[in-house]
Amino acid sequence: MKLRKRLRLVLFLWALALYIVPGVRLLGQRTSADQREVVQRFHDAQADMQSGRFDAAIEQFKTVLKLQPNLVEARVNLGLAYHAQGNYALAVEELSQAAKQRPNLLPANLFLGLSYMKLGSAGRAIAPLDRALAIEPSNREARRALATAEMSEGYYTKAAAQFRRLAATEPNKPDAWFTLGRDYLQMAKQLTSELSLRFRDSAWSLRLAGDVLGERKLWNNAAFAYQKALRVEPTQPGLHSALGKVLLRGGKTREAEQEFEAELSRDPFEPSALLGVAEVHLLKGEAQPALDPIRKIWKSAPSFLVQAESDFPAVDLSPASARQMATQLGSVRPSPARQFLLSALFRVSGNRQRASQEQLGFERSVKSAVASGQKVAPSRSACEEHHGLLCAQFLANQKQLRLTDLLLLGRTLFTIRQDSAAADAFSAALDHDKNSPEAMYWLSRSYLRLTDACFGQLTASYPNSWRTHELKGEVFHLRQRDKDAIVEYQAAERLNPQDAKIHEALGGLFLDEQAVEEANSELKRALRLDPAAPRSLYLMGWLYVLQREPAKGIPYLEAALRYDPSLLEARPVLGKAYLSVGKPALAVAQLERSVGIDRYGDLHYQLYEAYREEGKPALAAQALARSQELRRKSAVDDQAKIRAAYQQ
Repeated sequence: MKLRKRLRLVLFLWALALYIVPGVRLLGQRTSADQREVVQRFHDAQADMQSGRFDAAIEQFKTVLKLQPNLVEARVNLGLAYHAQGNYALAVEELSQAAKQRPNLLPANLFLGLSYMKLGSAGRAIAPLDRALAIEPSNREARRALATAEMSEGYYTKAAAQFRRLAATEPNKPDAWFTLGRDYLQMAKQLTSELSLRFRDSAWSLRLAGDVLGERKLWNNAAFAYQKALRVEPTQPGLHSALGKVLLRGGKTREAEQEFEAELSRDPFEPSALLGVAEVHLLKGEAQPALDPIRKIWKSAPSFLVQAESDFPAVDLSPASARQMATQLGSVRPSPARQFLLSALFRVSGNRQRASQEQLGFERSVKSAVASGQKVAPSRSACEEHHGLLCAQFLANQKQLRLTDLLLLGRTLFTIRQDSAAADAFSAALDHDKNSPEAMYWLSRSYLRLTDACFGQLTASYPNSWRTHELKGEVFHLRQRDKDAIVEYQAAERLNPQDAKIHEALGGLFLDEQAVEEANSELKRALRLDPAAPRSLYLMGWLYVLQREPAKGIPYLEAALRYDPSLLEARPVLGKAYLSVGKPALAVAQLERSVGIDRYGDLHYQLYEAYREEGKPALAAQALARSQELRRKSAVDDQAKIRAAYQQ
């Protein structure tokens, strides 16, 4: 049982120190009989703690504190026992008192912060976790908890710095790349969720939906999302280019060309649109016209071409067509644009030697351009012309940046693939305005890029590591490719069958796929390895509810919320289970706390049924009306998507 083993180790080490250090002071002015009882009960409580008998330890420490109320060592251990038991409110009560009595006590501050986190009070967790790190800067558990708390509160700059520091000090390199990638992924998921919930109908939320659908190669659906975003915000930079790309990949060349031209009519130097125009010409077999937009990109933003080189062209060309167009360029004067284009055409045609020669020539041109660029003074005009490096240098040299400039700096760095610096700029923009959907969008995209970079490092250096497969599984799941995710998690499971989190992830994926037997098997294995894992308990409870055995599921769901009260997704499932076993009042308590995540009206309908059974017709009517409203709205959205898909 991984959780208890970890707690026992922490508690044993501290109990041993606390037993020896306060030896004389512990007893104060009490009689010898009192002294013997305090010592004996303290010793017995420590033994109970080390054996995992937390209930017995709690009673012993309570008695010790009755005999000697100011004994901070006993109060700390009482708080730790409550924490291990999952009673975080009582743990906070005891540990906060202990931290006030002795502010430099590591376990009091560490577990006070951890208990606040379990109660969903990340903001209150930050101060004690800060103190824990001041006492012991090398404490990785405190640093991870602090980073998580800062992330929960939206302090992304601080959280990212903590996560990077953790990765830098991780001795196991596969673990370092995996955990950093997972941390970036979690920040991206939190931002995506916040953007979708708070700004659901904004152009930025719709654009993010288009990005995700495009990555899944659902070109028509992605185009619909982008078109809807354009109706909301027609002048959003880069949005016509994004739509043009998915239209091009969906075989709608003429419509794509119109979108690229629409982008360029507003911003003649926009590199994505220019590259899209080049790809349109290539699909038409026109090599020389494709050179013109590439020349423009080279003139204004050569760094963009460097980053785009490996993915160009993103359209499907036949080897024969590529060879023919390479021949068309034979009489064209040599230039970096020609080298860039020929390298791509020779690669597609299968002529690796010529592709390599042109690529090397292009790289030499890039080095020369960089050297020349160093002689040019950065200026605002560099940003207007999308000259990435010069624009970034100009903005970075300003003493104080407005929100618009922070976003511009971030976009510029994002374009030239300086993703870590871009993320810092976007998080600074979000610090400037917590209600900026644009900052949320770009920051989530930056963190996803950083996730991919960590994944690439992990895969390249440790291709057969179980961590590689686990991270790959997480990325696939985020991008809604669950069948691929299952394959990766199963590979990780074969390499490391003792990791509870892998079984938990597989159990959740099998549940989503309605593979009940497989889900049951994986979740049982997860709980054997870690019986106190909140999400595993929740998933097992959900499984029983799906199998119409709510009475069996309720204890698992209650335990999940006891160990992690912030596990919001468990509450509607527990509410449904309570309703099924005839406990409407308990169902109402859970459903009222979870209706904020209701999109289709199902949770409000369950709340209607619970109110009705509880004998509250007025509240039932309100819940039913809200359910019907949500159902109508979601149906309209879904039908619009279907119509758009058929029209394209």
